[in-house]
Amino acid sequence: MVEPIKVGRFIAQNRKNLNLTQKELAEKLGVTDRAVSKWENGRSIPDVGIIESLCKELNISIGEFFAGEKIQEKEYKKETEKMLLASLDEKQLYGVQAVIYILEFVSLELLMLPFQLSEKWPSINRINIIYWILAAVVFFCMCYLDKKMPERRLRNSNKWIQGIEAAVGFLWVVFPIASKERMNIFQGMSIGESIAIGLEIIIGFIIVVGVAVIQSKTRKEEWEEENNSKKSD
Repeated sequence: MVEPIKVGRFIAQNRKNLNLTQKELAEKLGVTDRAVSKWENGRSIPDVGIIESLCKELNISIGEFFAGEKIQEKEYKKETEKMLLASLDEKQLYGVQAVIYILEFVSLELLMLPFQLSEKWPSINRINIIYWILAAVVFFCMCYLDKKMPERRLRNSNKWIQGIEAAVGFLWVVFPIASKERMNIFQGMSIGESIAIGLEIIIGFIIVVGVAVIQSKTRKEEWEEENNSKKSD
């Protein structure tokens, strides 16, 4: 994510390198010197519509502006992509994480579907091979997206998303989707045994979801502490 303090220091440094005062830079951009002061102190960042003009006046690239530092030419494309990804806000990052979890479950279900639909070990036929190839493709897309998107710790810190992911994962294990026997889990049991198994499932569900929620809160606290530490530096 964009670091206002780092960007502000970079603006101030390049302004001074050009021997411009805050007032002179402000006049070139059609803003007040107070606005420039706020940028340089990290209290705000320039509006989107003014960033391009600011970069031209300071002789820097847009990628360097978002990075808050000079970028070597050979690293420019890589760093620009990184900064654009990092500019996503929390809601967008949480949305991406939800998509990643959906892809994860889809890949697992495609992988297990031949086993769940077959009474015995699934045969190597064209349909099953297609399922497994699709599972590999979806899994690769999930891994690629997870690797490329920034702020993994933040993405994993939403208690609702983590709780739902844990709940779906638990139920997927206990009641496999498309399993022919998923509705017969209590078949052949006495009432007492069925109640005992049901209580075990409920307790297990609560524990799994609870742990996921607690972990999400811990990750959010760690991310905030790390982020505040970077700002103070």
